Amino acid sequence: MTTEDKPPVDPPEDPKDTDPPADDPKPDDEPEPYRAPDAAEWDRVQKALKRANTEAATRKKELADLRKKSETTDETKVREATEKAETEVRGKLEPVIIGLRAESKFAAAGFKGKNVASMVRLLDRDALKLTDEGDVEGLDAEVKRLKGEYPDLFGKPAGRADGADKPPGGGKPKSTAEKIAALIHAED
Repeated sequence: MTTEDKPPVDPPEDPKDTDPPADDPKPDDEPEPYRAPDAAEWDRVQKALKRANTEAATRKKELADLRKKSETTDETKVREATEKAETEVRGKLEPVIIGLRAESKFAAAGFKGKNVASMVRLLDRDALKLTDEGDVEGLDAEVKRLKGEYPDLFGKPAGRADGADKPPGGGKPKSTAEKIAALIHAED
């Protein structure tokens, strides 16, 4: 067939130029409202997350092993020096970070004793592990354990302080209009 024998071809339609039919519902612009997962779904997601984290850690280790096999002697010296420095820094900072996180957890748990540092010393450090994200695994369980062993040192969990000025007597603060009215009446 020659170009003269071919039937004419319509140009493709531009989706912007076409209007949706009037009977079609609006596109889903609004997101669905949040639905909290049930216990089974939560457990399933947590297990999947744990598997994924384990797999990621395994792959990171495999990748590091492959890099070690292919590095030169100079690269080996640099890597070993870096690992040694990281280990020293982590060894110095880990107890400090764990202590600070623990003090915060004790305060949130309602610790009413005078010396929170003494409670931090009672933590089983072998049960605690600092993650790469800066969280302390096992800290909640340790605080719960100590709260059970020393219940007289804990009260209600601490609330959040809002820092707002409180009127004397704990009453409701006055509105701006009430303050202005009080000033006007004071001048009379």
